[in-house]
Amino acid sequence: MEMKLQLIFTLSTLISITGSSDPVFRVVGDSFRLEINGSASEFDDFFWVFNSTVNVQKYYKILKHNTQTPRYKDRVEFNEETCSLTLKNVQKDDSGLYEVKASSTEKTAVAKYRLSVFDPVEAPVLSLTESTDTCNITLTCRGHDLSVSLRCSYRTCEEKEVTSPGGVALSLYVRDSVIICNHSNPASWKQKSVEMKACRHFCADTDAVSPPAGNSAGEPAGNSTGESAGESAGESAGVSVCLLTAGIYSVILIILLSAVITVHIRERRNKSSKLSND
Repeated sequence: MEMKLQLIFTLSTLISITGSSDPVFRVVGDSFRLEINGSASEFDDFFWVFNSTVNVQKYYKILKHNTQTPRYKDRVEFNEETCSLTLKNVQKDDSGLYEVKASSTEKTAVAKYRLSVFDPVEAPVLSLTESTDTCNITLTCRGHDLSVSLRCSYRTCEEKEVTSPGGVALSLYVRDSVIICNHSNPASWKQKSVEMKACRHFCADTDAVSPPAGNSAGEPAGNSTGESAGESAGESAGVSVCLLTAGIYSVILIILLSAVITVHIRERRNKSSKLSND
């Protein structure tokens, strides 16, 4: 009876913290640290297991005994103070589930990590194709086995992204007149960017296609443009009226001068005729 009660007491004080595995992403050659749940001083034995079958390392604190599996020899670094284990120079075949179990006579704590190791991505290749229409270009970005293209018109481009089943992503977009291509996986990324002004023929006359800005008084751009157009039209009309008036005055002046000259000529002829008769 006492043994049964003792067994029930022992089972009731057993604490197991399993939970779901935490995702971890690393690039080939990186390091990966496995931490226990709780303080190392609470536990006596520590076990690290890969995919539930491969023993990575065992540590018995009371005996100060530390053993490693040959596969991980010279690749693991153990910290006796925190009882954490660091796996160095990870490779793609190190991807999988890692479990860390720390136990004592009264409780057990388990931490799980789902490690995924990727090759570092390469820098993407960004190319631009200019059409005969100077306000349109075609952008193409390539990385790994992926490719994404989009057409830009009047410096406006839609964002596009493609993703492979392995988690590699390629995105192409424009921000603040800069063309950007991102090539990434969950563990690394690289970027290629080009300023739009580097495109020699792409909408060189931007003022002709860009919407006018508002005036200094904060009025809408449309009002400002309308007022400017009205003022210009008024000025043109004023100039035309002035030219017409000046033309009319000139004609009248010519007519008056002609009349004066004609009268003067007639008077001289009349005087000449009188003198001849006398």
